Amino acid sequence: MNEIEKRTGTNTLKLRLENSSYSSCYRCGLPWNKCESKSITYFETKLTTRGIFAMCTYCWDHSSLDERLHHYKTLWYENNNRWNYCYDWSVIEKNIIAESN
Repeated sequence: MNEIEKRTGTNTLKLRLENSSYSSCYRCGLPWNKCESKSITYFETKLTTRGIFAMCTYCWDHSSLDERLHHYKTLWYENNNRWNYCYDWSVIEKNIIAESN
């Protein structure tokens, strides 16, 4: 199945049901084991880099800056509400904008 077919009709739903232990792309809904995630760095040192991924690379490549910001901010809010732990949205936003240019 090619990248477009995976995201057509009920294919996404079927793949999510078959792979229910995986979270998924916020735009197309594909589980992470069926697509490649697009990670945006929110913390970096010489020893470690941490990132957040809300979209797959296919959706990243086929979306606008506003869409990208929307999906990553949605995940950012969910993470903060779920774990009551906050990383800096302005860093993520800056990196999304930089990678979009």
